[in-house]
Amino acid sequence: TLTSEEVHAFLANPAFVARRMQEMTDLSFVSDYLLRGSADATGTGAVVVEEDGPLFVDDAPEVIAPGAEYPLLTAGDAAAALIALRKKGFDAELTDEKVARSPRDELGRFLTRMANTMIRDFDSVSRGVIASKVTQTHTGSAWTSASAIIKDVLKAAAKIEELELGYTPNTVVLKPSQYAEVSAALISGNALPREAGNPLLSSARSFDYMGFTWVKSIYSPFAD
Repeated sequence: TLTSEEVHAFLANPAFVARRMQEMTDLSFVSDYLLRGSADATGTGAVVVEEDGPLFVDDAPEVIAPGAEYPLLTAGDAAAALIALRKKGFDAELTDEKVARSPRDELGRFLTRMANTMIRDFDSVSRGVIASKVTQTHTGSAWTSASAIIKDVLKAAAKIEELELGYTPNTVVLKPSQYAEVSAALISGNALPREAGNPLLSSARSFDYMGFTWVKSIYSPFAD
């Protein structure tokens, strides 16, 4: 538990607060797994995002006679959207009296609650945007065995790749209850390496398997 003087010293340095909040939110946003691109909005307040465009040009290659010119082809441009950025945030008050009387780490408790709220808000917004863009779904079987899980994930990934839009699926997002069932099924089905090679032993939040990052979040973009 920090004293009032220590709390004052900590809050007087914004870099300390920012670093602590960064540590508390690292690897916590499911949006970090789903939206891995980056954009520079420095000095503009907006970013330009290209909509989905075709993966191929409109014409096929032709046989070129000796000395002949190459034929010009047509290639449509992808539509672009301009998105204005919004700054969001909040503040809180922590009195000396509360710090002095409470046996708990009130500063740490406040920061934890604020970090949790930030994650919930950001992931909820991202969840809505992602869900609104989904146009293809895959209905699989009940995930009661390792083989059923692997088959459904690979078939869903293949369906995305066959759209010929250049997408390569790399993430499986699960709710905590689903994550537990999937983990148990993969272990009991001997689908994972044993002991030190088992990816489930390296992290309680996510693991890498079959070219996918399997991550759990209560803010999964989709229902069961």
